[in-house]
Amino acid sequence: MRSVADKVVLFFLFGWPLIDVINGAVVYYGYDIGSVSAAYKTLFFLVLMLFLIVRSVGEKQTQKISLFLSAIVLCVLYHHVSSGVNTESISWAVRALLAISIYFYFLRDNSYGLRKYLYLYLPVWYLLVAGFNVVLGNIGIGEPQYSNGVGGKGFFIAGNELSFFLLASISILMLAIVNKLKYPGLTLLTFVASVIFTLQGTKTTLAGFLCIVSFISIYLYIKPLRIFKGAGLVGVALLAVVMAMKAPDWMGDLTVSENPSDSSSISVAEAEIADASVVEQKPKPTVLDRWQHFAKEKGIAFLILSGRSEFWDKAYDEKVRHFSPLDHVLGIGGEAFDIHRIEMDPLDIFVVYGILGLFVFYFLMYRMFYCSFRILRYSPMEGSLLLAVSLLFLLVSIVAGHVVNSGVSSSVLAIAALYYEKRRNESVMVSV
Repeated sequence: MRSVADKVVLFFLFGWPLIDVINGAVVYYGYDIGSVSAAYKTLFFLVLMLFLIVRSVGEKQTQKISLFLSAIVLCVLYHHVSSGVNTESISWAVRALLAISIYFYFLRDNSYGLRKYLYLYLPVWYLLVAGFNVVLGNIGIGEPQYSNGVGGKGFFIAGNELSFFLLASISILMLAIVNKLKYPGLTLLTFVASVIFTLQGTKTTLAGFLCIVSFISIYLYIKPLRIFKGAGLVGVALLAVVMAMKAPDWMGDLTVSENPSDSSSISVAEAEIADASVVEQKPKPTVLDRWQHFAKEKGIAFLILSGRSEFWDKAYDEKVRHFSPLDHVLGIGGEAFDIHRIEMDPLDIFVVYGILGLFVFYFLMYRMFYCSFRILRYSPMEGSLLLAVSLLFLLVSIVAGHVVNSGVSSSVLAIAALYYEKRRNESVMVSV
């Protein structure tokens, strides 16, 4: 480790999911002490900014982050003038700026001395903490993912944000080790992650992970002497998913309590599954039961979007259609956006932070695409793999949300962007 500053930043990153769990437990048990998570991440942001200023005065990183900070401050000031209250706007601002600050802090020299911490130890730790809470939620400790008892999120408050937290963590880990870890280890990781993601119970985690495994499998299949490994990973993932689909039956005797999650986190239409599934003396519904209900009652489009199109229609009728020109550019702020969130990142960010906010919140995603295309020039196979993962992240952001404006998963998005930068630099060096 090169400095005390690096140790402090890594301490905050490793403590990140634990604080979210503590915050969720505080809310779950009804203690009125405010948001522990928001206070922790605000402190982390201030510490990062101090380190960036002290260690990077005059460097490009400080100049760039100053532009993002100026854009966010402009939006927040406009929200304060227009609505008089901007607490929610500031909360969103911290999420975006914290992720960007993490990115620029480690970008200063590509973090060569911290690779194992950022791309191996950290994602493994995130998967362990999140996976443990998923299991807790399935056995009745903490909360299930949905109000009808399907899935589990334990003491994480935001189940949908937990979905991307899991997906991004496993993506970083698999990308970092796919060419270095022996095949049995990669197979075991695929199996365990498939079980965790299925037990978590969202389309984002399960479908997204199967996409990641498919991308990795194609990559392995194309590379010499790995013809059977790609197909083997897909088989292992599907076997784990089938087994985990039956987990609610296996875990029935372990359930210690019934603690329905807050139905405000899902759409009104989505709550119908709770009534449809809670039938006396029937086994606990599974993820597959939930998806079949939506497909039958609402159609495939509703299943994919979980009713989010209805949220946008409401937001447009009540807010967007009345936007002024400045509202389009700077947004109306979190407090003014007082209806249910659309839960589709581009639309949520546009309403709250306008067109300017889209440039800020999607900066890390843009860097991932930029690096992918640069790598394509030097290594078409790896560039295609990274581009596919980038497209998946973007699709999740558009369809399911809780990616670029998430307080839970913003750290892993920054680490993913850093990994892409690392691979871009290494590809250029190899080609020279």
